[in-house]
Amino acid sequence: MKTRRENSQKAHMVPKILFTVLSIFLLLAAFSVFDGAIATAHITPGKDKAMSSAPSDIAELPCIPDWAKRFAAPVEGTYIGPPVQVQPAPRYQLLMEVEITSDVFCTHFDKGNSLTKIYMGDYPGNQIIVHNITKNLIGYSQVLNIPYGLTWLIEDLDRDGNLELVIQRGDPGFGGHGYLDIHSAPSWELRTRIVLEYMKIYFYPLAVNVDNDPYLELYLSPASLWGFERAMVVQYDPQNDTFVVTDDLLAPTFHYGQSAAADFDADGQIEIITGNYDGYGLFEYGGGGTTSEYYGLHYKGLISGAIPGNWAISLRPKPDNLHYAMLGSSSFEIGFTYQLLKPSGDDNAFEIVESFNQDTGYAGIHPSYAIDDDNDGLDEICMGFHPYRKVYEWSTSSGQFIHIWTWDEIDQGTFVRFAGTDLDQDGYNEWCMVNHLNILKFFERRLLAVQEY
Repeated sequence: MKTRRENSQKAHMVPKILFTVLSIFLLLAAFSVFDGAIATAHITPGKDKAMSSAPSDIAELPCIPDWAKRFAAPVEGTYIGPPVQVQPAPRYQLLMEVEITSDVFCTHFDKGNSLTKIYMGDYPGNQIIVHNITKNLIGYSQVLNIPYGLTWLIEDLDRDGNLELVIQRGDPGFGGHGYLDIHSAPSWELRTRIVLEYMKIYFYPLAVNVDNDPYLELYLSPASLWGFERAMVVQYDPQNDTFVVTDDLLAPTFHYGQSAAADFDADGQIEIITGNYDGYGLFEYGGGGTTSEYYGLHYKGLISGAIPGNWAISLRPKPDNLHYAMLGSSSFEIGFTYQLLKPSGDDNAFEIVESFNQDTGYAGIHPSYAIDDDNDGLDEICMGFHPYRKVYEWSTSSGQFIHIWTWDEIDQGTFVRFAGTDLDQDGYNEWCMVNHLNILKFFERRLLAVQEY
C-alpha cells in the first residue's frame, strides 16, 4: 500500500514533467529556425554532372549491367591542414566509380573517338574487357577477342600507329611458367610471347625509351617463388617485326615490384630503380659505345640510405625541373615511410631530401603515385599510410611540402593501383585508383571556399 508521502511526491513531479516537455518543444522549434538560417549561409557547390544513357548507335555492344555508379557524389574524405581564411582550399570530388574485374588495369585516351578506355582481364569469363567512357561520363563496355590475362600496359611500342596491349599470363597452379604476351590492335593478334620459366609473380612491366631510338622498350622485374629474380629489357626488332629480350640480368635477392625510370642525373642515360631485400637497387642503360661497359643494362648497386621496399616512382614535385625518385617501405617497427630522393651531382648518387613517415599500427603494401592535378607544372604526391591515403603538394610560399587531403581507406577501400586520367576532358588530371574490392574510383580536384569545411 502506498503511503501518503509517496503520493505527495508524485503529485509534485507532474508540473516538473510538463515543464520539461514544454522546454524541449521550444528548443526544437528554435533549432529549426536557426538551422534554416545557417543553411542559407553555405556556399552553393558547383552544378553536378548527371548520368546519361548510352547513345543508340552503341547499344548493341555487350555491356555489364549497372557498372556505372552515380557521379559527383561527395567524397568521404577529411581535409587536414591549418585553416586558411582567404585562399580557397582543395577538395577531391568523386567524379565516377566503376566496378571492374581485376585490380590490374591500364588506361588509354582515344583522341579519334574522344574516349577514355580502361582495359582489364575478366578471369571468370576468360576474356579481356575494355570500358569506354565519353566526356559526358557515359559508360559502355566491350569484350575483346583476347583470352584472360593481367593487362599491364597499353602503348604503341613499335610506333606504327597501332596500340600494343602487354599482358601477363601463367600456367595453372603453383608450378609452370609465366608468359609476357604482346597483342596488337586492331585485330588484337598475339604478336610475341616471351616465356619466363617458373616466373609467375607480378612482372610490373614499365614502358620507357631506354636507348633514345624511335621505339618504346619494356623493363620488367620477373621473380619466382623459388628465390631467383631477373631484370630484363624487351625491345622491338624492326627487321623481324617482333619483340625480343635484349637484356637479361641476374638481379639481387627479392628484386621485385613497381620500378621508377628516368634520366635522374641528366647524363643522357636512363636509370631504373627497383626494390630488393637490402634496399633499392639502381640500374642504368648505356645507349652509346660498342663495349659492354657502355651499352645495355647494368646494375650499379644499392642506393645509399634507402629503406628496403618494393614500390618506386619517378616524379617532378618541385619547381627545380629535376626528376626525383620516391621509394616506399613499411614495417611494424617504423610504420610507413616514403623517401624522396634527387641526384646529388655525382654519377649515379642520390641524396634523401624528404622523408614522410607515419606509424599507424599497420604494415603491408606501400604504393604511391604522382600526377599534376592542378596544372601548376608540379606533381602532387599520393601516399598510403593505411588506413589513410594522403595527398601532399609543394608550397612555393612556405618552401615545403604541405598535406592537403586525406582519404579514409576504411570507407573508401584500400587503394592498390593508380593511373592518371581526364574522363571529362576538361584539361585536368583525375586520380584513378582501384581498391582491394576492385572498385575503380576517379577523383578530381576542386577549389572550393574554406567555408565548405
